[in-house]
Amino acid sequence: MFKVKLRPVKARSVTDESGVSSLALAGNESEFNTDILKGDPIGRRDIGLNVPLPAQPEAFKKVVTEKVEQFKKNGVAMTIDVWKDQQSGLTYIMDGQHRFIAAAVLGMPVNLNWKKLGIRPSQVDWGGTKYIEGVPAKDKIKQKN
Repeated sequence: MFKVKLRPVKARSVTDESGVSSLALAGNESEFNTDILKGDPIGRRDIGLNVPLPAQPEAFKKVVTEKVEQFKKNGVAMTIDVWKDQQSGLTYIMDGQHRFIAAAVLGMPVNLNWKKLGIRPSQVDWGGTKYIEGVPAKDKIKQKN
């Protein structure tokens, strides 16, 4: 059997395109408190790189609204899957981008489920994200059944 030696994860500084340096997520936090974002992160360039970054350049406003209402109804903290790119030091959302946005709208913490492997997305920050109209894939699947 192989023994895997885990190196301790240490936070490191990341620098955004404007040259502002901030402390990146270490890769072992159990939650992220979105209240520091002070609202919806979509399209904002003032957030920096020390937050879980989007994996997709767009989001559905309808889905975010559903997630906000879902949280208000049951009060259960949302969980997202994240992955830390060891080369860049950046953390990306692998699954749960709409839940993260909803939590930010509410100023609530999200639970972080760290994945060991991931793929670096083309999206680099929240400033390049936008809301789009259309039907989410999950709704298209429901319509076919």
